[in-house]
Amino acid sequence: MRQNPIVSALLVIVNLAVVAFAAYLAIDALDQSRRQNARTEQAMSRLAESLDRLSENLASRPVVLSSGDATAVHPQSGPSAANPAAGGVFAYDNLRDPNAEDGGSLVTRTISLPGNLNYLVNNEATVSTIWGLVVDTLAERNPNDLTEYQPLMAERWEVSDDGLVYTIHLRKNAMWQPYVDPVTKAEMPARPVTSDDFLFFWEVLQNENIPAEALRTYYVDLEGLEIVDDHTFKVIWKQPYSMSESFTLGLQPLPRHYYRPDPTWSDERFVDEFVSSPRNQWIVGTGPYKLTKWDKNIEVAFERDENYYGRKPPIRTRRIWVVPDNSVSFLEFEKGAIDVYGLTPGQWHEETPEPNYRLVTPDIETAYEDSMEWDRRKKAGELPEDYQFEKFQYNSTSWSYVGYNMNRPLFQDREVRVALTHLVDRQRILDEVNLGLGSIISGPFIPTSPYYNHDVKPLPFNIETARQLLADAGWEDTDGDGLIDKDYDGSGVRKPFQFTFIIPSSSASSRKIAAIIEQDMLKARIKVDIKPIEWSVYTQLLEKREFDVCFLAWSGGVEGDPYQIWHSSGANREGSSNHVGYSSPEADRLIELGRRTVDKQKRYEIYKQLHEVIAHDQPYTFMIAGTATVAQSKRYRNAIVYKGGQMNSLLQWVPRSMQQVR
Repeated sequence: MRQNPIVSALLVIVNLAVVAFAAYLAIDALDQSRRQNARTEQAMSRLAESLDRLSENLASRPVVLSSGDATAVHPQSGPSAANPAAGGVFAYDNLRDPNAEDGGSLVTRTISLPGNLNYLVNNEATVSTIWGLVVDTLAERNPNDLTEYQPLMAERWEVSDDGLVYTIHLRKNAMWQPYVDPVTKAEMPARPVTSDDFLFFWEVLQNENIPAEALRTYYVDLEGLEIVDDHTFKVIWKQPYSMSESFTLGLQPLPRHYYRPDPTWSDERFVDEFVSSPRNQWIVGTGPYKLTKWDKNIEVAFERDENYYGRKPPIRTRRIWVVPDNSVSFLEFEKGAIDVYGLTPGQWHEETPEPNYRLVTPDIETAYEDSMEWDRRKKAGELPEDYQFEKFQYNSTSWSYVGYNMNRPLFQDREVRVALTHLVDRQRILDEVNLGLGSIISGPFIPTSPYYNHDVKPLPFNIETARQLLADAGWEDTDGDGLIDKDYDGSGVRKPFQFTFIIPSSSASSRKIAAIIEQDMLKARIKVDIKPIEWSVYTQLLEKREFDVCFLAWSGGVEGDPYQIWHSSGANREGSSNHVGYSSPEADRLIELGRRTVDKQKRYEIYKQLHEVIAHDQPYTFMIAGTATVAQSKRYRNAIVYKGGQMNSLLQWVPRSMQQVR
């Protein structure tokens, strides 16, 4: 499944109730975790060589609260950028199975669905997933060669010699799907996609009254869009930006006729409608699937758009089914009601044994070759018949963290935050909760990223070191109540060290992790009040900075733009991804310098310095980068873990004799 590449260039907050430790994206586990996490130094070496070959064009994602992926790429220059489209190539043509049989369905599961489907104002991975099915981008990366963009809505494109101007030529047969307006109930016909729909996206994004902070940060260097004609427009950048190619070719149109049906609306009326209208409970699309049902408490359903301008996927219908309980959903998967399932560590190790489950990718580093060979043998009838499910593992781009709200006086002292990290037993959490799936990280990138600074080691679990740091910072138990205390806010009154630790209420793994942290904090005479909170309320608390400490995860890419999470411009701005209020002049300088640095090797060194600065400041306790573990029905063919580190359900198919329609 494609993610919305603009949202997926964002860092996406990962709902830990949906993914076990950020690696198990339950909305469609096959399509969320994209690219690699290191497991051995040998793997790191091989990946580093690969990254050198891939240059700065690795797949990108904004960072998403759920779930998202930020990858830095630098603009291609010269007319050669138009070459992928010159021969009539369409995205994924080189990966499609010519023997695929048409029909069938695919059902995945999520613990909840968002109430707002507008990806500009809702930075959740589930929204990105849904948009990726329903609305196309200008181009898509080749999953086996991330340096290559392949055309979708763009028939072709050219890039100026200085890399600042992209001229986009749209396909003339791309259409907006017909729909029934959720407000007026009027039936609206299909209509062509034009350059104006891309201009409308830009106009909306520029509107500071629309809460699109997470995405807006990536376009601060965009001069604007210039319409040439109905099917040609220019994307003009002010200055070189390391991700300009990603955010140009990842553009999606926004239907003006849907979101602003009355051109006489005042700007205030438009903002109100765009943010909170019932129209945000539907999506008008241009992509291979059309939305047919959305019920926040039950499911979201899709049908293949038979009038789609491009290559239609083999599978006709799709559903994302709401099943909040992990045990119930796993039983439904084994009964055949769910086709693709993101496994928890316990399910991976203990509940999915052979022979009923067969491991397709025993070695993450050879997942592509192993999955290709398995698929070949399955199509040739060479596999045994005595199993029902297939298991895949591949490196996730998600990493979890404990975040300290630095707007609260309690967490403004760096030494206190360092002490708190020393009190988090990450090795125990990795072993007991994640069952060894993943690696402990020291900073804000995944270990396989060229930005990751391997010279910066994770702070060790050490209660005595933490106690000494706290004592040096003036914390002691002066009243004998068993908790250390201090006048930390200048009120003249000593107060005990205690805080509320919010976690997603549906996440069993986050409850276990919070309990371990609570136990160890108490050994340093710190009281932790664990507060499980429903996901929609949780995200509101983050946006409004109404929390002490949070536990979450970011999903991003091998490369990215750290501006979204770490730049101080978002430290006090409600709705920004910098919800812990981190502010550092040195971090700002490095972030801004990295954005302007097109040379990849120089940019890598800049962001390694940034890693060191942020790790020194410890606004987060950086936790674990995980491993994606997925199981699915053996009915599906062309189930491949591609070289770019992802699976793509748009390319899978089911033999007619095994097809089910649900």
